[in-house]
Amino acid sequence: MEDDDDYSDSNYGDIYVGSNYLGELYERLTADENASMSDDDSSEAGSDGDLYVMYDDIMVDDSDIDDDDLTPEYNTTQPPDEASSQSDDMLASSDDDDERLSEASTVINQDQDHPSDADVEVDQPDEEVIEQSQKRIKLDVPEPQSAQAIADETIGEDHRCPICLELWSNSGEHRLCSLRCGHLFGLKCIEQWFNIAQNATGRKCPECNTKASKKDIRILYAKNLVCVDTSEIEKLKEELKVMTTKKDSAEMLLKQYKSKETLYEQQLSSLRRRIQDLEQKVKIISENNTFSMKYDNAVLKRNKVFDICNAGTCRVMAYNQWHKILVVSAKNAISRIFMETSSASTSSIIHDAVIRDMAFQEQHPDMLLSVGFDKKVKLTDIKSNILVHSYQAESNLWSCCWSNYSYQTFFVGDVRGAVTEYDIRYLQSGVSTKENTQDRTPVVSLASVPTTSQALRAGGYLACQLNSCYAYGCKEGNRYVGNKIDVEGPFTSLQYNERDNHVLLSSRASTKHPLIRHIVCTIEKSEDKIYFNKVHLFNAGSSQKLLSRPCYMNLQNDTMVVAYNESLSSVVAWSITSGQQTYSLPMSEPVLDVCSFGNDANMYQAILTSKKLHLYNHKDTSI
Repeated sequence: MEDDDDYSDSNYGDIYVGSNYLGELYERLTADENASMSDDDSSEAGSDGDLYVMYDDIMVDDSDIDDDDLTPEYNTTQPPDEASSQSDDMLASSDDDDERLSEASTVINQDQDHPSDADVEVDQPDEEVIEQSQKRIKLDVPEPQSAQAIADETIGEDHRCPICLELWSNSGEHRLCSLRCGHLFGLKCIEQWFNIAQNATGRKCPECNTKASKKDIRILYAKNLVCVDTSEIEKLKEELKVMTTKKDSAEMLLKQYKSKETLYEQQLSSLRRRIQDLEQKVKIISENNTFSMKYDNAVLKRNKVFDICNAGTCRVMAYNQWHKILVVSAKNAISRIFMETSSASTSSIIHDAVIRDMAFQEQHPDMLLSVGFDKKVKLTDIKSNILVHSYQAESNLWSCCWSNYSYQTFFVGDVRGAVTEYDIRYLQSGVSTKENTQDRTPVVSLASVPTTSQALRAGGYLACQLNSCYAYGCKEGNRYVGNKIDVEGPFTSLQYNERDNHVLLSSRASTKHPLIRHIVCTIEKSEDKIYFNKVHLFNAGSSQKLLSRPCYMNLQNDTMVVAYNESLSSVVAWSITSGQQTYSLPMSEPVLDVCSFGNDANMYQAILTSKKLHLYNHKDTSI
């Protein structure tokens, strides 16, 4: 101790003493208590099993102190060497206390031998005060530091490899190792050091030059040594190596695929050019080749192919038998095919929108009747291609036809299912309109019935809508009265053949009727009710995406029905006389309209696709 008169905090840690020095001195002078206290050197066990550390009757209770929290002076679980050194310090402190006690006894004896005038009375402390002097001392032990903090404070030059001056690790290439001399190195560094020395005599420890070899290398596993944990880093390095290998492999494959792609593109370009050349050759051959087909007593021979519209907007045809001109529509324009010269004119725009239907009449051979989605009815001079007159309608127009009994009138069907009668002598608007409140679907076809019909002696017309079909007869005062025809749809087209008084009614497939039907009927009348009497039923496949129109072909000895079979991609002809199929003409493109015209000796069949007009010549070999 630095001061004999007091207990220093430096010797006992953070110790708080509850009695003063005189109390201790008086306690030592008490015979009974001094005798028991002098026998104890350092510690005494309490009755309750707690451990007390005694210094000159200062009692410390460690019942509330963990072993880990004790300072080195009071930790009873220390190693033997440290405990022995601590005991020596405690014995030295006890000797100092004995010297102080002897000096105090001498002073007291001198005072007793030479008393003063007045006796000095010393108050003897109570037992309670003596008991309170033996108080438990609180040890203020600092909290233990974390391993990382200790490592940061202790890492120095002695924790680094003396060769590369880098921290060694507990795994990987630079893990901690030692030689026989005890010096520490990184494994990779010491191996490289020995590799530099080619002979065994030149291999020495880099630190002390003691002779050493590779077999002297020992891997160390020490907990108290600070090593950088590089296990995760080494793992990531291995993963990086694997990913780098995969990346190099992927890049190599990518280069190979790019090279193949370039090669394939070159081959594809070459094949495309080859296809274009072949298509051009096929076109030239097809135009020059005289296709012919024989059946029964007739021959069907290709006459010519006309390119109408490259945009693929062709829709309907109409033939003018008086001027021998075939008119073809392409969107809002028309092209004229002159049959006498087998030549085609340039297209002329006559509407503002798609042309939906066209028709000619014998009494007005120069006038073309046309309707379209521009809500207009137009009369055009077919020879000069000049507009004669135009009518404005309220809705888009789908169909039209001239009257066969009233030469100044014609009928127009619109998208709402209404049929309007027009008279060319009235230039403002239509004369009358027939509304169909039961069916509001577009009127896809109109056909005029002449007065030669037994069912409609005063004339009339047939109106075919998508979901229903109606027949209207002319009554007194130019009134039209009609009724619905009992035939199931949905319908796509209606054609009337005046020579046989037959109606050709075409319908799409439905749930009840899964096939396309072309029904040949006669017009009959019973008790002021008009109905159709079925003569033939021709099936034409199961699918029809386009509203393709069929036609009649009137031959000398027979009448045929010609229609497009979308399922077979061919134009098929059936004989009404036999009810059998006569021929099938393959087509490379979908057919939108079919038209036939000519005389018995020289008949033509025109087939219209979206871009081209195919013209065939039909000859009867029996004549």
